[in-house]
Amino acid sequence: MANPSFYAKLKPLPSFAAFSQLSRYATVPDGWHVIITDIKDSTRAIDKGRYKDVNTIGASSITAVLNAVKKVDIPYVFGGDGATMLVPNEVLPETTSALLATKQLAKEAFKLDLRVGIVPIEDIKKQKLDK
Repeated sequence: MANPSFYAKLKPLPSFAAFSQLSRYATVPDGWHVIITDIKDSTRAIDKGRYKDVNTIGASSITAVLNAVKKVDIPYVFGGDGATMLVPNEVLPETTSALLATKQLAKEAFKLDLRVGIVPIEDIKKQKLDK
């Protein structure tokens, strides 16, 4: 079991200054996955005046996942031309389907290549990249 309520149970930081205190951070449990989306050649698209298209697809990857996993709170960060998210095993199939549909939308409607990567947190821990 991946502890799907991990993120929902985190306590908020008491102040902005607490952000720099590593002791307040929690380790992501096994059974979760890091998802990264990114639009290939987004800088070139922005240079061509397609800033809104790039942002729309970048944000759409988050929206698609949130809509697919309504029953689970997940953390995410918007990066302009993509996003980073964490999802538990329990919702990985829905997440994958939503991201593949978003990738297809990006290609067909916007002529943009949305890249999607999914890495189990265990793989990151094995490489000692979580420290």
